[in-house]
Amino acid sequence: MELPADVPLGSAYDPRGVRQRFDLTGSSRISVPMVIDLEEGSALWTDIHLPPAGGYHSVAVHSARLGLIARHLFERYADAGRVTLWDLSVWHAAARTDDVAVLRRTTGVADRKDPDNSPGPGRSGEVWTYRRAADETRASFAARIRTGGVPDSRTPAEDTDATAARTAAGKHVLLCLVDGTAAPHGATGALYRLYPGPVDAVPGLRRLAAGDLVAALETGAAAPAPDDGGSVAVSGGPYPQ
Repeated sequence: MELPADVPLGSAYDPRGVRQRFDLTGSSRISVPMVIDLEEGSALWTDIHLPPAGGYHSVAVHSARLGLIARHLFERYADAGRVTLWDLSVWHAAARTDDVAVLRRTTGVADRKDPDNSPGPGRSGEVWTYRRAADETRASFAARIRTGGVPDSRTPAEDTDATAARTAAGKHVLLCLVDGTAAPHGATGALYRLYPGPVDAVPGLRRLAAGDLVAALETGAAAPAPDDGGSVAVSGGPYPQ
């Protein structure tokens, strides 16, 4: 499970505050459900089942081997070269429209030493707007957005959620968000969000799963939206992998 980044450290646990839950099921008696990086304050969900014959039931005896498993898992699944949901969102954005808005919050990762500097719904930041130039290919446009290249305009935002809602209000959009806290009034089109929020109540937005973003890349597949030159707003990733 994951708690919102803006919850103060040391605060009382409340099950209602959980944003994402993982149920661990299986017949295995020895499992490595997750790997925790104490230095970075991050976790990698693995759901690995180990055979009892190897003696992995004793963490003290086999700590070195378990550590090797953890390292290999991080190298395999946390590699920056792997495609992320941020990449998928940007590819769709650049392919569907010439006008893309990216929401960039104050920071990109939770700061455990200074929780007040951690990202969270409503925090200040900027909206970077990208407009495809007449001589700019779709691939180059996508690369400029994905790598945080120079935008065509930068707008300060005291409340990024409110700014995102105004940006997409009344438009036909593809809205890709980490937190579903921006609810654009009157928007139509498609929505992918990692965590639920008020955006789920916008009637004109059709919900997409991560698999839908992948499937739509297949040749001949229907575009999620927009496909008529409408606007696209994506959150300031990178998304969790």
